[in-house]
Amino acid sequence: LLLQTKLDSIRRFITIIRPLKKVYKLPDASLHIFYDLSGPVIAFNAGGALFLNLRYYEGWHDAQLKQKEPMKAMISWFFTLAHEIAHNLIGPHNAEHSYYMNQISQTHLLALVDELQALQFGITQA
Repeated sequence: LLLQTKLDSIRRFITIIRPLKKVYKLPDASLHIFYDLSGPVIAFNAGGALFLNLRYYEGWHDAQLKQKEPMKAMISWFFTLAHEIAHNLIGPHNAEHSYYMNQISQTHLLALVDELQALQFGITQA
């Protein structure tokens, strides 16, 4: 039942996370969408897999995607993924985690720009 009621927002969310999977060169099976009814978990990782909360996507970005405005959502989830990827290197939220998150973001920033330009100008990326 949840899948039926959330299918359209899941499809819109996938249009954001699919290009980000490419930006970070993540394996196909590494990104997952989950939905919780309450709580503060935006995303988490387990065993190298990344789990993104559909409820936060819906609350923060789905209205933008309905209006065909995906840029802010893609930038936001780019940093969310960097945060979670950094947790694969260091567990706690500390200066070392911030360092790795910044390095990961910087390393992949130009690939993000390419994806944003493709969205803006309707360019199909190879």
